[in-house]
Amino acid sequence: MTLAILMLWTACSLSLIAACGSGNGDSAPIQSSGDAAADHSELPKSVHRAILKDDEDTVLEFIEDGGDPNSVFPETGASGVHIAAMVRDSRCLKLLLEHGANPDQKDEGGSAPIVYALLNNRTENLVCLLEAGASQANVGLNGMSALAAAANLDRPECAEVLLDHGANPLESAGPFGTPLHMASGSMLEDSSEMMSLFLRYLPPDARMDQTDSHGWTPLARAMMFYSPKAAKLLLNAGADPRNCVSKDESVVHMAARCDDVELLQRILESGGVVDAPDRNGQTALHEVAENGNAELAELLLNNHADVNTQDDWGDTPLHLAAERSDDEEEKQRTIECVKLLLKHGADRTIKNNDGQTPLDVAYWLDVEMLLKDDGEG
Repeated sequence: MTLAILMLWTACSLSLIAACGSGNGDSAPIQSSGDAAADHSELPKSVHRAILKDDEDTVLEFIEDGGDPNSVFPETGASGVHIAAMVRDSRCLKLLLEHGANPDQKDEGGSAPIVYALLNNRTENLVCLLEAGASQANVGLNGMSALAAAANLDRPECAEVLLDHGANPLESAGPFGTPLHMASGSMLEDSSEMMSLFLRYLPPDARMDQTDSHGWTPLARAMMFYSPKAAKLLLNAGADPRNCVSKDESVVHMAARCDDVELLQRILESGGVVDAPDRNGQTALHEVAENGNAELAELLLNNHADVNTQDDWGDTPLHLAAERSDDEEEKQRTIECVKLLLKHGADRTIKNNDGQTPLDVAYWLDVEMLLKDDGEG
């Protein structure tokens, strides 16, 4: 889960918990100093509960008695519309909107009712809000659009509703770039479903390589967040790997970290420099050797990676492979990687800046034996 989604979930979830309320009777006059609460009267707790129960009669009686349809829950500034947006197929939501409730009103955290619908995956309420004129722009933290929030929250059904109501995957999402950036990668979810959806709504001449505040294109972000499926979808749609620029590493490093042979092969075929160093002088071969990934190492070596290149500490890929000290289950991966490097000419006599050879840093006895003999043990 990205930092942005954690921030959004934390802020909005706290609002949702507080918005559910507790206790009996109607509330006292408003004490909150926030803008949302200060501009509107306090929502009576009896009406608050009625909205959660989708009790139209009680809500209508409140409105007909002169109640403010934009009144708010004082602790969070959540309005009746915010609360109704959480409730499945809410009839009270439509009722409030028909009687003048503002579909764009923000709570104390700056979230519009659309965010509450997205958090609870309420597509039917989302349609109701949009048909009442709710804006899709700047619905939450840091100017995030509704579509960017849907992508960040992994709500493909909601995203499709937004797209059908005119959302653009390439519109600005504030510092997060565009919704396409949001759809390109997440550490916890496979983002390929969202990416496929967004790409269907892009025109053929769409500019695929806009950058976010980090200077990342959607393709770069997909690889940074270990989302090879999304990355390959972007490549199929015309994203250019040459625009994946980082001061810390090359596009080949980004692809190698995704642990996907097809993706790495495509990046190399597109012109990725196999021995490009990162800020520590390490090539992609250093990285995959350190991870004990013989399959990716073989691909890099078959594309003429330098097996004896040294990083800023003087370590070769063989040093990094030999010193792997993961558990017993990972030991065989280490052995296979060391064998592969030796087969491709890795020099076991090279010393790093501390005067150590790969044998000196080897963790496993099996690896020591490989480095002592002809490498074919």
